[in-house]
Amino acid sequence: METEEFWDFVRESIVGKDIEITTPFGSRHLIYADYTASGRGIDFIENYLKYILELYANTHTEDDTTGSITTARLHIAEKTIKRLNLIKNNQEASG
Repeated sequence: METEEFWDFVRESIVGKDIEITTPFGSRHLIYADYTASGRGIDFIENYLKYILELYANTHTEDDTTGSITTARLHIAEKTIKRLNLIKNNQEASG
């Protein structure tokens, strides 16, 4: 997917992108302008989070299936973050 196509896809995936609000001046298209503080939901990210939450539990609870799954996901995430940071640091060190 090309960069421009990707950002078009993201823009089309914004939750509430077509919302109209009632104002003292009539119905207006919502313009969201506070991305620094919170941004807007993105459909494909929200859907992935819903999938993750189906089996989510505390990571300190490994005596049941959901706790074990969440703990395993945590360990995978930690390894991924460490690996990506190592790659980034090696690239910065080599110039």
